Amino acid sequence: MGLFEKFRHKTQNSVKEAVPKEKPSFDHASEEAFRAYMEYFSLTKEDLQKPLLDIGSGNGDFIKYVRAVLGNRRAYGIEKQPAKINLLQDGMVAGDGLSLPFGDETFEIVIAKNCFPIFAVDNDKVKKVISEALRVLKSGGKMVGNISTPEAEMRTQNESNWDERARDWFDKRREGAEKLETFLKDLRESGYKVDYGEVTEKGSRKIIVTIQKPQRLPTA
Repeated sequence: MGLFEKFRHKTQNSVKEAVPKEKPSFDHASEEAFRAYMEYFSLTKEDLQKPLLDIGSGNGDFIKYVRAVLGNRRAYGIEKQPAKINLLQDGMVAGDGLSLPFGDETFEIVIAKNCFPIFAVDNDKVKKVISEALRVLKSGGKMVGNISTPEAEMRTQNESNWDERARDWFDKRREGAEKLETFLKDLRESGYKVDYGEVTEKGSRKIIVTIQKPQRLPTA
């Protein structure tokens, strides 16, 4: 059973309800973001002391905490939307995941929370974003990202209200999911280690994809 076929069955049952939380104050926003990332991606303390990149970092709360509180000055966040980014914040960079402004093999950890357009119609862009993340990842490094199954997204909608255009959009997202699975299989066959997990966020299951870059073989 394929990855997305498996998750189609899982999204129908045993979905935990999201526990409402009080909106964090500005003083606690960075700590809240840090804890969310830790739980979401099962990051370790060792991970957070390595050269780290957060793609689609938003307002940079997670990076702010990692740099200021944990003292990791090798942690950077990149954000495309000008309205979100504060370039005066230490460690934040304006940029696009399609063309990361970093050299090859710069980071040991690359994180992509809610930023990969995984089910976009333009599947070439999906592969470009992932390929860019792997380019800046060091040999033996780890990349983590999340995606939503089309079925999980469907579950949050009232299907009877969908018009033909919406159904066509959904079908294209499903097609993108299938192409993504093929792309990840190709990565695995070329030596990358690809693992899948799952989390529940706001009552919907999401897939966590972890890709580990193979160690570079020593030269003779």
